[in-house]
Amino acid sequence: MLFHPPQHYRSRPPPLQGLPFFRAPQSSSSSSLALGGATPMPDSSTSLTPAWNPSARTPGWEPAFDTVTPPSPTSLPIASTSRAAAVEEPAHHPLLKLPLVGVSLKANVTEADGKVKEQNISIVEHNGRPRLIRTVHSTSFFLSPDRVSAKHPNATRDNGLLVVIQGEHTGKYVRRIHHKYSDGRPSMILAVVTPVDGAADSRVGEQLELDVDFLCIAVEAKKQKDLNSSLRSQLRSEAQNL
Repeated sequence: MLFHPPQHYRSRPPPLQGLPFFRAPQSSSSSSLALGGATPMPDSSTSLTPAWNPSARTPGWEPAFDTVTPPSPTSLPIASTSRAAAVEEPAHHPLLKLPLVGVSLKANVTEADGKVKEQNISIVEHNGRPRLIRTVHSTSFFLSPDRVSAKHPNATRDNGLLVVIQGEHTGKYVRRIHHKYSDGRPSMILAVVTPVDGAADSRVGEQLELDVDFLCIAVEAKKQKDLNSSLRSQLRSEAQNL
């Protein structure tokens, strides 16, 4: 049975919560759009934010993203078949797993100019399938999976919050105790934890040893890092006894 972190960590990620309330147009075209019987009005297919406000800040262009924004956690319309195909997720992508839905983590995103940038992303569920999104100026964008790769930890020094992204422990949160090498490959000895909002993580008494490819760096707010300072010190002390 897969481990599921507490509800406040597994709920819909903040990018979706920050979206403005979406209201469907009241014109006759709205019903035909819902039935797929008419061509979408300009811009409504690519942005699900309200009507343009001249005083509002305009989101920057994100070449690595498909600019289809979800209006709510349960309804993520896609403008057309061609746009849907453009963001089709390959089944083998390591981050596209249902146990990871609700997780926010760090990823390497390849931009249109070929440059790779570290970004905070989230995993959401759309039509029963996991999707990758990022938020820019309160607007959430689907990411093209072929431009996204997991940000794996450094086995010797990353002591922050990590999440397991492969194998039977997928979805579990862990923290580094120590590391070791086997045939030149680094692996990490880890304590399984339950993140607690506004407090230090709770240890569940389980210990794992995993290759770094099975792990991704989780997004952790500065407040949570500070709250877990004592826990990190405790884990370092345990490492001396291994």
